[in-house]
Amino acid sequence: MNTSACLPASFSMAKILANYEIGEVDDWEVLHGGMFLKPIRVSTSKGKYVLRAHSFRTTREAFQFQAETLEQLGNLGFKCPQVIRTRDGAVGQSQGNVFWALHEYLEGYIYSWEKWLERKLENDFLFDLGRGIGRLHDALSRVIPGGDRNLSQFLPPIQFSFLGDIHHRWQDDLDRLQSDLNPATCLSRAV
Repeated sequence: MNTSACLPASFSMAKILANYEIGEVDDWEVLHGGMFLKPIRVSTSKGKYVLRAHSFRTTREAFQFQAETLEQLGNLGFKCPQVIRTRDGAVGQSQGNVFWALHEYLEGYIYSWEKWLERKLENDFLFDLGRGIGRLHDALSRVIPGGDRNLSQFLPPIQFSFLGDIHHRWQDDLDRLQSDLNPATCLSRAV
């Protein structure tokens, strides 16, 4: 299932992917997620990949910092999608005002709000999550990537266009939680 509605007008996937040794494209799909531009899962005769547009690290030197950070974290044992190098060894390429990079595709799971609430209640889930974030933080202090590490201090940290949806979901979850903790609700379920 491929959707081109949320891709930049100047985008040419064929032109970008021609620079990689990944085989013939069998299928592609725009994925949910991505801070500002939607990632694309690409299935080829040699595997699955994610083509990502980067609108803030728009040069090879700027994106090299991110690519080498992922590479070094992978070398330290962290499961993170490595950047696939182009035929000439580059970490990606510019097209229009966007820098495109191809990453390994890692299978994973996207939690719904309901599942996330369930997982948070499991014994040790948040403890294990915090321990993993701590390990990542410690590892990042030892990583010394090349490239340009500077980003504009004015970059928005989240998808502001989704704040209304996030607040609505948060309010629904809060209402559901308050209802679950209400003694009258608990009593009615017990009967």
